[in-house]
Amino acid sequence: MKICIIIILGIISSIGNINAQLEIIKKPALKAQIDSLALFERNVQDGINKAHKDSNEVHKVAFEKMQNDYLIQHIVVLKHIFKQYGYPNYDLVGKIASDNYWLCVKKCYNDIKFQDNVLKSMKKQVEKKQANSYNYAHLRDEVNLNKGKYQIYGTQICVKTGRLVGGGTIRIVIAEKLKNPKNVNKRRAKIGLEPMMKGGFFYD
Repeated sequence: MKICIIIILGIISSIGNINAQLEIIKKPALKAQIDSLALFERNVQDGINKAHKDSNEVHKVAFEKMQNDYLIQHIVVLKHIFKQYGYPNYDLVGKIASDNYWLCVKKCYNDIKFQDNVLKSMKKQVEKKQANSYNYAHLRDEVNLNKGKYQIYGTQICVKTGRLVGGGTIRIVIAEKLKNPKNVNKRRAKIGLEPMMKGGFFYD
């Protein structure tokens, strides 16, 4: 009898755990919609990359046109989702779909105002640990630079190469146009990011 009771309790406990996992995603249909948008975007981008690698200009132009066309259509869907839910957080659609929504918004280069609005909503979710902090920082810096402003978190880097006196080369990784560099790690820590190194030097 005791064994049966233990087994039954174990089954109930397992069912409860499964239900708890399923309840994390409150909007599975929305998750599926976001994931499909991101998948299409990735497939098109892969096509562009392959055409570029193969030096196939015809295919590259075709995929780029496809990308521009779908962006016009997808941004309508993205805005509708945002108007209804704000930034889709982990509880709403799960981590993967939440990151996929960010990926799609990141491609909306021609609508910085929309990107700004999404970032304001996303920041609130980051503070609640309901959205990816690095993704937020990356897009915040990218949008700021596109607007001619300073980046805040130092996620946008470039590599400068120089010659050494004794021969060889040195490559320096720099976060250009960074607001108040001395306090960048404080800003990064505030949203849960690792400290940024002061300078990266790579020798050849």
